[in-house]
Amino acid sequence: MKSTKQSLLKSLSIIRTFSISTFLHILQEFKKLLVYFSMITFSGLLFAGLPKLYVVTTSEDLASIARQIGKDKVEVESLTNGSMDLHFVPAQPNFIVKANRADVFIEVGLDLEVGWSPRVLQQARNTNILPGQNGYCVAFQGVDILLPPQQEVNRSMGDLHVQGNPHYWPDPLNGIIIAKNIRDTLIRVDRANDKYYQENYQKFTRQIKNILVANLKLLAPHKGEKLISYHQEFDYLVNRYKMSITDNIEEKPGVLPSPARIRYMIDYIRKNKIKVVLVSPWSNIAIARQIANESGAKLLVLPIQTGASDDTDSYLNMLKVTGKLLAEALKK
Repeated sequence: MKSTKQSLLKSLSIIRTFSISTFLHILQEFKKLLVYFSMITFSGLLFAGLPKLYVVTTSEDLASIARQIGKDKVEVESLTNGSMDLHFVPAQPNFIVKANRADVFIEVGLDLEVGWSPRVLQQARNTNILPGQNGYCVAFQGVDILLPPQQEVNRSMGDLHVQGNPHYWPDPLNGIIIAKNIRDTLIRVDRANDKYYQENYQKFTRQIKNILVANLKLLAPHKGEKLISYHQEFDYLVNRYKMSITDNIEEKPGVLPSPARIRYMIDYIRKNKIKVVLVSPWSNIAIARQIANESGAKLLVLPIQTGASDDTDSYLNMLKVTGKLLAEALKK
């Protein structure tokens, strides 16, 4: 009996000892796990980095270029889509909400968005993106502006831009200037990543130059060609490829041509043996088609904005597509 009692006490002692030691061991392992998960969490935060810059643009072209320069450091949103006429955009309440949140605001400038963009900036209550501030970027700085008015401008002259033609982005070399302006703005707002933005800009520049070389080769046989456009929005593009726009169907920018103007343009195209009439997807294609058909010219609906067609889903693709379509239309 005594032996049994001693054996029982010994077993209880072992269990108690085992339980305490096991508990201490588990506690130690738990502490290790806490340290481990803390390290993972800290590493994750380091990897995630700071929140992305929120960039708002007035066009898909600017948005596409900003994505190439900012890449994973930015979240970019355009207030418009590629099928819209940027002259006439109805300002929406969500434009103001987006501008209020923005770290960077990029616009084409040259009064292209004068009917809506200033209102968005004024009502957004975001001083960081107002003109003159670090977060504001007007993309045309450094562009050689075409067709500045040679006389005082008034409303009777149509939608004429005081500073000159604002449709400069279809020219690949102007795309490089736009990218530089965007790069500089991102660096002003986010100096910690200046090297990153510079590297992306250099890569983007190389891509544009490669497209330009290919397009120049493609369009070389058509050097000196004269074309007609519906609206003054193709001059930068055709000038880059050593061609010219000799007249526009719109006698006054933004104003529908009269029947007399339509007859004049038909006769002008026949007399000057113009091969191609250019029109954008948002212009009056029906009138441009009528003039092309009756004059014997080809009609080319040219998607000169990113997203204006399925195959222009990026700025770089837009440059490729416009060069290809123009070359095809000019073939005999």
